[in-house]
Amino acid sequence: MHTIHVDLQASDVVYALLSLYLRPATLGKAWLIWTFVVGAILVVLRGLPSSGIDVAILAVASAGGAIGSLIFALAFNLVRAVLVVRKAHGVLGVHEFSLTDEGILEKTSTNQSLAKWPSIKSIRATDRAFLIELPMSSLHIIPFRAFAGKAEREHFLREFKRLAANAA
Repeated sequence: MHTIHVDLQASDVVYALLSLYLRPATLGKAWLIWTFVVGAILVVLRGLPSSGIDVAILAVASAGGAIGSLIFALAFNLVRAVLVVRKAHGVLGVHEFSLTDEGILEKTSTNQSLAKWPSIKSIRATDRAFLIELPMSSLHIIPFRAFAGKAEREHFLREFKRLAANAA
């Protein structure tokens, strides 16, 4: 069993959310959807474009509106997330993560949970943390500062992948 102790801070949560939200695939899909939504709203409000220049203006306005909508949504979600995690007991503070044959066991001052290997969607290494994606948009965040060094971090990742593969 490999165990890591983490003192999770609000800045870790913000960083993790930014890492997830700003993935090119996620951002691209969201931008495309918002572009169509903003374009549809503009067509409803202003009517169908009647010339090529009107189509170009609609396209630029839709793309710009989509960028503005994404920035607003990102800021709103980050502020909301920080407010929620600061109020929720056991989200910030000390976490103990143990890799077991069954899955990842997490212990906090208020909670203990086991995410079984088949339910774990992925592990992703960013430049500052491991992000372990769980069902229902849940996430384990393990900042690299929890490890003594790169060798321990790499050992954790190898052990994670070995146990996950054995459970498959």
